[in-house]
Amino acid sequence: MCLLIDTEGKETRAYSPKTKGLGKYEKLISEYRLEGRYNFLFVDTPYSLSNALPLTAKHILRPGVKLLDPSYPYVPDFALARYLDIDEGIELNLEEAKTYLSGGTFPKKEKEGIALLTHQRLSLGFAKIVGGIAKNHYPKGLRRKY
Repeated sequence: MCLLIDTEGKETRAYSPKTKGLGKYEKLISEYRLEGRYNFLFVDTPYSLSNALPLTAKHILRPGVKLLDPSYPYVPDFALARYLDIDEGIELNLEEAKTYLSGGTFPKKEKEGIALLTHQRLSLGFAKIVGGIAKNHYPKGLRRKY
């Protein structure tokens, strides 16, 4: 249970994370081997923790590793990319990594779908591979020109 305060700071309400209702996220949970973790919905957004924690606080910055944003249900969250084991990812060369980190797209002959990208054993983020092109899903606020 945790306490949430509205934006004006006037009301406090109790909120319990829901562990049920994760059915539509089961494929994502199994694909990234998160079954043994405490997976739950917090304000209708799926999160994952290594252990169940008593969430009792006035302000919660992040209740765990965010799995995805419900408004973009097919793209895993950047925080999940940073958490995952890099053995699952596609290794990029230096030029591809620079292109990815600056927000560009680049050709990549891999299986179509969402892929975790890595460079020198460091998880970079996700890209959507369609028609041999890796389309960037790196957060816009973190992109840099190289």
